[in-house]
Amino acid sequence: MAASIIAVAGHLPAGRLTNDQLAAEYPDWSVDKIADKTGIHTRPLAAAGETAVDLAVEAGRKLFASGACSAADIDYLLLCTQSPDYFLPTSACLVQDRLGIPTSAGALDFNLGCSGYVYGLGLAKGLIASGQARRVLLITADAFSRYVDPADRSVRTLFGDAAAATLIADSATGGEIGALVTGTDGKGEKHLLVANGGARNPTGKPTLYMNGPEIFNFTLRTIRRDRGRGGRPLAVPPGQPLHARPPAAEARHPRGPLPAAHRRLRQHRVDHHPPAAGAGAGRRPRARRPAFGGGRIRGGLLVGGRAGRLALSARARG
Repeated sequence: MAASIIAVAGHLPAGRLTNDQLAAEYPDWSVDKIADKTGIHTRPLAAAGETAVDLAVEAGRKLFASGACSAADIDYLLLCTQSPDYFLPTSACLVQDRLGIPTSAGALDFNLGCSGYVYGLGLAKGLIASGQARRVLLITADAFSRYVDPADRSVRTLFGDAAAATLIADSATGGEIGALVTGTDGKGEKHLLVANGGARNPTGKPTLYMNGPEIFNFTLRTIRRDRGRGGRPLAVPPGQPLHARPPAAEARHPRGPLPAAHRRLRQHRVDHHPPAAGAGAGRRPRARRPAFGGGRIRGGLLVGGRAGRLALSARARG
Protein backbone atom coordinates (compact mmCIF):
# COMPACT_ATOMS: atom_id res chain seq x y z
CA MET A 1 0.00 0.00 0.00
CA ALA A 2 1.24 3.47 -0.93
CA ALA A 3 -0.04 6.35 1.21
CA SER A 4 -0.12 9.38 -1.08
CA ILE A 5 -1.16 13.02 -0.81
CA ILE A 6 -4.02 13.39 -3.27
CA ALA A 7 -5.37 16.89 -2.65
CA VAL A 8 -4.94 19.90 -0.36
CA ALA A 9 -7.39 22.72 0.39
CA GLY A 10 -7.08 25.63 2.80
CA HIS A 11 -9.25 28.18 4.53
CA LEU A 12 -8.40 31.61 5.94
CA PRO A 13 -10.80 33.62 8.08
CA ALA A 14 -11.89 37.00 6.78
CA GLY A 15 -10.17 39.18 9.39
CA ARG A 16 -6.76 40.68 8.64
CA LEU A 17 -3.97 42.33 10.63
CA THR A 18 -1.62 44.17 8.27
CA ASN A 19 1.84 45.61 8.71
CA ASP A 20 0.37 49.09 8.26
CA GLN A 21 -1.89 48.50 11.27
CA LEU A 22 1.02 47.21 13.36
CA ALA A 23 3.26 50.12 12.36
CA ALA A 24 0.53 52.54 13.48
CA GLU A 25 0.45 50.85 16.90
CA TYR A 26 4.25 50.65 17.24
CA PRO A 27 5.60 53.98 15.97
CA ASP A 28 9.23 52.85 16.32
CA TRP A 29 8.56 50.04 13.82
CA SER A 30 8.09 50.85 10.14
CA VAL A 31 6.12 48.70 7.70
CA ASP A 32 9.37 47.77 5.94
CA LYS A 33 11.04 46.82 9.22
CA ILE A 34 8.21 44.44 10.16
CA ALA A 35 8.29 42.82 6.72
CA ASP A 36 12.07 42.47 6.80
CA LYS A 37 12.15 40.87 10.24
CA THR A 38 9.22 38.48 9.70
CA GLY A 39 8.72 38.07 5.95
CA ILE A 40 5.00 38.51 6.68
CA HIS A 41 2.76 41.24 5.29
CA THR A 42 -0.67 40.25 6.57
CA ARG A 43 -2.13 37.88 9.18
CA PRO A 44 -5.54 36.19 8.90
CA LEU A 45 -7.58 36.54 12.09
CA ALA A 46 -10.67 34.63 13.20
CA ALA A 47 -13.72 36.69 14.09
CA ALA A 48 -15.14 36.83 17.61
CA GLY A 49 -16.75 33.46 18.28
CA GLU A 50 -15.02 31.81 15.30
CA THR A 51 -13.00 28.80 16.43
CA ALA A 52 -10.50 26.28 15.09
CA VAL A 53 -13.37 23.83 14.54
CA ASP A 54 -15.16 26.41 12.36
CA LEU A 55 -12.00 26.90 10.31
CA ALA A 56 -11.47 23.13 10.03
CA VAL A 57 -15.00 22.59 8.76
CA GLU A 58 -14.58 25.25 6.06
CA ALA A 59 -11.28 23.72 4.91
CA GLY A 60 -12.93 20.29 4.72
CA ARG A 61 -15.85 21.65 2.72
CA LYS A 62 -13.48 23.27 0.23
CA LEU A 63 -11.64 19.98 -0.22
CA PHE A 64 -14.91 18.15 -0.93
CA ALA A 65 -16.04 20.95 -3.27
CA SER A 66 -12.84 20.47 -5.30
CA GLY A 67 -14.09 17.06 -6.40
CA ALA A 68 -11.15 15.16 -4.92
CA CYS A 69 -13.55 13.10 -2.79
CA SER A 70 -16.82 13.34 -0.88
CA ALA A 71 -17.54 13.15 2.83
CA ALA A 72 -18.87 9.62 2.30
CA ASP A 73 -15.45 8.49 1.02
CA ILE A 74 -13.60 9.30 4.26
CA ASP A 75 -12.97 6.45 6.68
CA TYR A 76 -10.65 8.26 9.12
CA LEU A 77 -10.42 11.88 10.29
CA LEU A 78 -7.31 13.28 11.97
CA LEU A 79 -7.53 16.78 13.44
CA CYS A 80 -4.40 18.56 14.62
CA THR A 81 -5.10 21.61 16.78
CA GLN A 82 -3.73 23.38 19.83
CA SER A 83 -6.81 25.55 20.22
CA PRO A 84 -9.70 23.07 20.61
CA ASP A 85 -13.25 24.26 21.19
CA TYR A 86 -13.46 22.24 24.41
CA PHE A 87 -11.34 19.95 26.55
CA LEU A 88 -14.20 17.48 26.03
CA PRO A 89 -15.64 16.36 23.60
CA THR A 90 -12.94 15.70 21.03
CA SER A 91 -12.99 18.42 18.38
CA ALA A 92 -12.57 15.85 15.59
CA CYS A 93 -15.96 14.44 16.51
CA LEU A 94 -17.55 17.88 16.07
CA VAL A 95 -15.87 18.24 12.67
CA GLN A 96 -17.00 14.74 11.62
CA ASP A 97 -20.62 15.59 12.39
CA ARG A 98 -20.63 18.98 10.68
CA LEU A 99 -18.91 17.66 7.54
CA GLY A 100 -21.28 14.68 7.29
CA ILE A 101 -18.49 12.10 7.43
CA PRO A 102 -19.96 8.61 8.11
CA THR A 103 -20.22 7.51 11.74
CA SER A 104 -18.30 4.39 10.73
CA ALA A 105 -15.18 6.55 10.27
CA GLY A 106 -12.58 6.87 13.00
CA ALA A 107 -11.81 10.36 14.35
CA LEU A 108 -9.27 11.75 16.80
CA ASP A 109 -7.49 14.95 17.84
CA PHE A 110 -3.77 15.35 18.35
CA ASN A 111 -2.08 18.36 19.92
CA LEU A 112 1.05 19.58 18.10
CA GLY A 113 2.25 22.87 16.68
CA CYS A 114 4.53 23.31 13.68
CA SER A 115 5.45 19.63 13.57
CA GLY A 116 1.77 18.64 13.53
CA TYR A 117 1.26 18.41 9.79
CA VAL A 118 4.24 16.13 9.29
CA TYR A 119 3.21 13.97 12.25
CA GLY A 120 -0.25 13.80 10.69
CA LEU A 121 1.26 12.46 7.47
CA GLY A 122 2.98 9.75 9.51
CA LEU A 123 -0.22 8.83 11.33
CA ALA A 124 -2.16 8.68 8.07
CA LYS A 125 0.54 6.55 6.48
CA GLY A 126 0.37 4.11 9.40
CA LEU A 127 -3.43 3.87 9.23
CA ILE A 128 -3.29 3.06 5.53
CA ALA A 129 -0.35 0.64 5.80
CA SER A 130 -2.10 -1.29 8.61
CA GLY A 131 -5.32 -1.57 6.63
CA GLN A 132 -7.36 0.51 9.08
CA ALA A 133 -8.20 3.10 6.44
CA ARG A 134 -7.99 3.73 2.72
CA ARG A 135 -8.85 7.45 2.67
CA VAL A 136 -7.72 9.68 5.53
CA LEU A 137 -8.75 13.30 5.93
CA LEU A 138 -6.02 15.19 7.77
CA ILE A 139 -7.10 18.65 8.95
CA THR A 140 -4.78 21.08 10.68
CA ALA A 141 -6.49 24.10 12.23
CA ASP A 142 -5.69 26.71 14.85
CA ALA A 143 -6.93 30.06 16.11
CA PHE A 144 -3.70 31.16 17.78
CA SER A 145 -4.72 34.81 17.87
CA ARG A 146 -6.78 33.91 20.96
CA TYR A 147 -3.52 33.33 22.84
CA VAL A 148 -1.64 36.41 21.65
CA ASP A 149 -1.13 39.31 24.03
CA PRO A 150 -1.73 42.50 21.98
CA ALA A 151 1.15 44.15 23.85
CA ASP A 152 3.65 41.42 22.88
CA ARG A 153 4.74 42.43 19.42
CA SER A 154 7.33 39.64 19.25
CA VAL A 155 4.50 37.13 18.70
CA ARG A 156 1.75 39.43 17.47
CA THR A 157 3.72 40.10 14.29
CA LEU A 158 4.02 36.35 13.61
CA PHE A 159 0.83 34.50 14.48
CA GLY A 160 -2.52 34.27 12.71
CA ASP A 161 -5.38 31.79 12.23
CA ALA A 162 -5.86 29.21 9.47
CA ALA A 163 -6.90 25.68 8.54
CA ALA A 164 -5.94 23.18 5.85
CA ALA A 165 -7.42 19.86 4.76
CA THR A 166 -5.36 17.13 3.10
CA LEU A 167 -6.69 13.96 1.49
CA ILE A 168 -4.30 11.01 1.92
CA ALA A 169 -5.22 7.75 0.22
CA ASP A 170 -3.94 4.35 -0.80
CA SER A 171 -3.09 5.31 -4.34
CA ALA A 172 -0.34 5.03 -6.90
CA THR A 173 -1.03 8.63 -7.95
CA GLY A 174 -0.25 11.79 -6.00
CA GLY A 175 2.76 12.43 -3.81
CA GLU A 176 3.74 9.28 -1.94
CA ILE A 177 4.71 9.85 1.70
CA GLY A 178 8.23 8.55 2.11
CA ALA A 179 10.67 8.23 5.02
CA LEU A 180 9.74 9.64 8.43
CA VAL A 181 12.14 10.48 11.25
CA THR A 182 10.91 11.71 14.64
CA GLY A 183 12.52 13.16 17.72
CA THR A 184 11.51 14.77 21.00
CA ASP A 185 13.27 17.02 23.49
CA GLY A 186 10.90 18.06 26.27
CA LYS A 187 13.53 20.26 27.92
CA GLY A 188 12.44 23.02 25.55
CA GLU A 189 9.07 23.42 27.28
CA LYS A 190 9.81 26.92 28.51
CA HIS A 191 10.71 28.28 25.08
CA LEU A 192 7.23 28.03 23.54
CA LEU A 193 4.44 27.92 26.07
CA VAL A 194 0.84 28.78 26.85
CA ALA A 195 1.15 28.45 30.61
CA ASN A 196 -2.39 29.19 31.81
CA GLY A 197 -5.72 27.48 31.24
CA GLY A 198 -4.66 23.85 31.69
CA ALA A 199 -4.58 21.58 34.74
CA ARG A 200 -1.15 22.87 35.90
CA ASN A 201 -2.27 26.53 35.98
CA PRO A 202 -6.06 26.57 35.63
CA THR A 203 -6.47 30.29 36.35
CA GLY A 204 -5.32 33.28 34.35
CA LYS A 205 -5.66 34.13 30.68
CA PRO A 206 -3.98 31.67 28.29
CA THR A 207 -1.16 33.68 26.70
CA LEU A 208 1.47 32.59 24.21
CA TYR A 209 5.16 33.04 25.05
CA MET A 210 7.88 32.28 22.51
CA ASN A 211 11.68 32.48 22.66
CA GLY A 212 12.28 32.99 18.94
CA PRO A 213 16.10 32.83 18.84
CA GLU A 214 16.24 29.54 20.76
CA ILE A 215 13.56 27.99 18.56
CA PHE A 216 15.45 29.04 15.44
CA ASN A 217 18.69 27.53 16.71
CA PHE A 218 16.94 24.31 17.77
CA THR A 219 15.51 23.92 14.27
CA LEU A 220 18.95 24.21 12.68
CA ARG A 221 20.48 21.76 15.16
CA THR A 222 17.68 19.27 14.52
CA ILE A 223 18.02 19.36 10.75
CA ARG A 224 21.74 18.66 11.00
CA ARG A 225 21.19 15.86 13.53
CA ASP A 226 18.53 14.11 11.47
CA ARG A 227 20.61 13.92 8.32
CA GLY A 228 21.34 10.26 7.76
CA ARG A 229 19.58 8.89 10.85
CA GLY A 230 18.72 5.22 10.50
CA GLY A 231 20.92 4.87 7.44
CA ARG A 232 18.41 6.83 5.33
CA PRO A 233 19.67 10.35 4.64
CA LEU A 234 16.92 12.93 4.83
CA ALA A 235 18.85 15.71 3.16
CA VAL A 236 17.92 16.17 -0.49
CA PRO A 237 21.07 15.68 -2.61
CA PRO A 238 22.71 18.93 -3.76
CA GLY A 239 21.19 20.08 -7.03
CA GLN A 240 17.78 18.47 -6.43
CA PRO A 241 14.98 21.00 -5.92
CA LEU A 242 13.77 21.30 -2.34
CA HIS A 243 10.40 22.93 -1.74
CA ALA A 244 10.71 24.55 1.67
CA ARG A 245 8.79 26.98 3.82
CA PRO A 246 10.31 27.88 7.19
CA PRO A 247 8.24 28.32 10.34
CA ALA A 248 7.40 32.00 10.73
CA ALA A 249 9.57 32.39 13.82
CA GLU A 250 12.53 30.85 12.04
CA ALA A 251 12.17 32.83 8.82
CA ARG A 252 14.11 35.73 10.30
CA HIS A 253 16.13 35.72 13.45
CA PRO A 254 14.98 38.64 15.67
CA ARG A 255 18.46 40.12 15.41
CA GLY A 256 18.52 39.80 11.62
CA PRO A 257 18.89 37.10 8.92
CA LEU A 258 21.33 34.28 9.48
CA PRO A 259 23.49 34.01 6.35
CA ALA A 260 24.98 30.64 7.35
CA ALA A 261 21.53 29.04 7.46
CA HIS A 262 20.72 30.50 4.06
CA ARG A 263 23.98 29.18 2.60
CA ARG A 264 23.14 25.65 3.79
CA LEU A 265 19.81 25.85 1.96
CA ARG A 266 21.17 27.35 -1.25
CA GLN A 267 23.20 24.24 -2.05
CA HIS A 268 19.86 22.49 -2.65
CA ARG A 269 18.47 25.13 -5.06
CA VAL A 270 15.68 25.84 -2.62
CA ASP A 271 12.31 26.87 -4.01
CA HIS A 272 11.77 29.05 -0.96
CA HIS A 273 8.18 30.13 -0.38
CA PRO A 274 7.94 33.30 1.77
CA PRO A 275 6.53 32.60 5.23
CA ALA A 276 2.89 33.22 6.07
CA ALA A 277 1.63 34.18 9.48
CA GLY A 278 2.02 31.26 11.86
CA ALA A 279 -1.07 29.19 12.55
CA GLY A 280 0.66 26.15 14.00
CA ALA A 281 0.29 23.14 11.74
CA GLY A 282 -2.46 24.86 9.78
CA ARG A 283 -0.19 26.87 7.50
CA ARG A 284 2.24 24.16 6.35
CA PRO A 285 -0.01 22.32 3.87
CA ARG A 286 -1.41 25.65 2.65
CA ALA A 287 2.13 26.78 1.94
CA ARG A 288 2.85 23.74 -0.22
CA ARG A 289 -0.47 23.65 -2.03
CA PRO A 290 0.86 25.52 -5.13
CA ALA A 291 3.73 23.06 -5.47
CA PHE A 292 1.38 20.05 -5.17
CA GLY A 293 -1.17 21.58 -7.52
CA GLY A 294 1.41 22.48 -10.14
CA GLY A 295 2.89 19.00 -10.08
CA ARG A 296 6.28 20.48 -9.15
CA ILE A 297 7.07 18.26 -6.16
CA ARG A 298 9.11 15.28 -7.26
CA GLY A 299 11.02 14.99 -3.99
CA GLY A 300 11.08 17.09 -0.90
CA LEU A 301 11.96 17.41 2.73
CA LEU A 302 9.44 18.76 5.21
CA VAL A 303 10.71 19.71 8.64
CA GLY A 304 8.66 20.84 11.62
CA GLY A 305 9.18 21.27 15.29
CA ARG A 306 9.04 23.85 18.04
CA ALA A 307 6.66 23.38 20.94
CA GLY A 308 8.14 21.06 23.55
CA ARG A 309 10.89 20.83 20.97
CA LEU A 310 9.28 18.11 18.96
CA ALA A 311 10.83 17.43 15.60
CA LEU A 312 9.81 15.38 12.62
CA SER A 313 11.10 15.18 9.09
CA ALA A 314 9.40 13.58 6.14
CA ARG A 315 10.35 12.97 2.54
CA ALA A 316 7.63 13.12 -0.08
CA ARG A 317 8.12 11.63 -3.50
CA GLY A 318 5.80 11.38 -6.42
